[in-house]
Amino acid sequence: MSIYSVASGAALCFIWLLLITWTLVWLHAATQQPNSRIIRIGIAFGLGAWVWTTIVVSRYLVEAAAKSPKWQTILGIAFFMLPICLWAGYVWGRLMHAYMAGRRS
Repeated sequence: MSIYSVASGAALCFIWLLLITWTLVWLHAATQQPNSRIIRIGIAFGLGAWVWTTIVVSRYLVEAAAKSPKWQTILGIAFFMLPICLWAGYVWGRLMHAYMAGRRS
């Protein structure tokens, strides 16, 4: 393993960590707006999807990736899936909010 592959992997992890941080800050601000109850439910759905995805995918990948320790595989999946699931939950919450608002009028 060369120093360039380690440095590029570390750079990608740092960029992904910045994305996770920005996601958490932005979604926290979105939940502080008025009438954001459905959006909060969507984000909670995203957190549930994150936990479920981490558990289910790690069951299959831990068996396939026998080289790395189990905890490292599970942590990698959780690290990768967190912003994806949170944004999916946010989008689902926004869609439900728009549907409910259109249904009331």
